[in-house]
Amino acid sequence: MGTSASFGGSAGQGWTNARRAAGRLGGAPTAANARRAAAAAADALAGWEDLPADARDETARPSTSPQPATPPRLIYPLPAVALLGLPPLRSLGKMPSAGVGGGGSRRGGGGGGGGRGAGRIRTGRSRSPRRAASAAARIAYAGYAAREGDATALAAIGIDIADLTGRTPSQQCNVILNAILDLPRALQEQELRAASASTLIQLLTEDAALPPNDVVRIFVSNYLIEIMTVEQSATLRENGDGIAAERILRQTVDAVVAREVARLGNQVSANDLERVIGDTLERARTILAAG
Repeated sequence: MGTSASFGGSAGQGWTNARRAAGRLGGAPTAANARRAAAAAADALAGWEDLPADARDETARPSTSPQPATPPRLIYPLPAVALLGLPPLRSLGKMPSAGVGGGGSRRGGGGGGGGRGAGRIRTGRSRSPRRAASAAARIAYAGYAAREGDATALAAIGIDIADLTGRTPSQQCNVILNAILDLPRALQEQELRAASASTLIQLLTEDAALPPNDVVRIFVSNYLIEIMTVEQSATLRENGDGIAAERILRQTVDAVVAREVARLGNQVSANDLERVIGDTLERARTILAAG
């Protein structure tokens, strides 16, 4: 669990308090200490940057990471309601009918490249619930399309079904993430990618397709836990049984998120997937912060 065991944590009194609470949890991994550690981390996230889903991070720099031998297609930047205009999937129901980027539908598939310029979702050194929700919604949509072999839906978000055919779920996950997320440079981008990967692998490998409610629950828990682990894991592990502490911290977060998702009822529509993920992230954070 977590993307970094060596990172010392972000600056600021809020995260200092969160690490102190994590130290107490590491020394005594109890439910009460887990609630306090989760509350301190959630409180430190208060006011986390809530930028538009397609905003560029000012601190972003061109990636120096080696590119895959066959570079993935890039998606055309979508509006904050990320799924507008994509073809309907049986798993999610009918999608909104508004077009993306103007000028009718875009098809991937067939012929040579020629796709319009594109930018993956970029987080940079900020944490944004709206950008996380936009990424998670697109990734979930791609996961459902991959399960169903829906080449048209995959092409609409810049993925050629041929790049998924015959590959393992882990390989398919990497293709989808590379098409939707910017290559990670900052820890905050690694958090989002790790949470998305865990959620997508589960979506791809379950015998039956996950209901959208479960996608919301799994992603929100994964993302909050990734942030907490990045910020608090070093202190957790220095002060006692880090494995037990991380386990009970996850149980604490999972329980809060599950209660919030249960309030949504039996179904989340495709139209609302992005909005519901963003709202649930902030509601869960607020509840956790209240202890």
